[in-house]
Amino acid sequence: MRAIVLAAGVGSRLRPLTQTRPKAMVNMLGDGPILHRCIRCLVEVGVNRVTVVVGYRADTVREETGDSLFGADISYVYAPDYKSTGTADSFYLAARELTDGVLLIEGDVLFDSDIPRRLLNRIDQSDIAAVAPFRPPLNGTAVTLDNQGQWIKNVYRDTPSGERDGYWKTINIYKFSAHTMRKLCELWERARLDNPAAYFEDMLKAFIDGGQKVIARDCGDCRWFEVDDFGDLTTARHIFGCQSPGG
Repeated sequence: MRAIVLAAGVGSRLRPLTQTRPKAMVNMLGDGPILHRCIRCLVEVGVNRVTVVVGYRADTVREETGDSLFGADISYVYAPDYKSTGTADSFYLAARELTDGVLLIEGDVLFDSDIPRRLLNRIDQSDIAAVAPFRPPLNGTAVTLDNQGQWIKNVYRDTPSGERDGYWKTINIYKFSAHTMRKLCELWERARLDNPAAYFEDMLKAFIDGGQKVIARDCGDCRWFEVDDFGDLTTARHIFGCQSPGG
């Protein structure tokens, strides 16, 4: 199994931590860079090939991560337009030439290995998104499910924090088949000129609105948090039992 980690962004809301290094290389929990923690968790569930999409301070990622880490082979895809494009384009750059299924992980998510393990435990070709009940302090992309509570029905970007009955938060960890990877890349090839700064969630919404099915896997009992700013970092340290910030 291969994983793609999207780590090209600047992370401006975490400055000065990201003044000289990308967000993926910030030591958020005191146990090494977030990217290295991500790779370690992936290796724990049997993923041995990781493609990292880099952009801002790309040399720092390559130099400190190398071609192999924790037993995983690491490769890199450079996103030259990282300042003006979003995670949809980063995904496309890494996925367009792949011929097998992958785990897709956004590089600002702290998580334990339980989440990718749950996605990989389903051995069929189903496409799966890790989700958690949408409740404070969560905000961002939310989804609702079909009447059976299995498939994602609607995707809503920029959902503010609050109690939202029936809403689920995307954890930004997915498992996609090779067939779906091709379809998502085709979607982006048609849409990229209209909104080059689009997020991957925009592409996911277009995919589902077009009638495709993605299973929602409840991971709300697992430890995870997406870190965009210092408030998120404080919450993440509380979830993971950290007392002091990493530099």
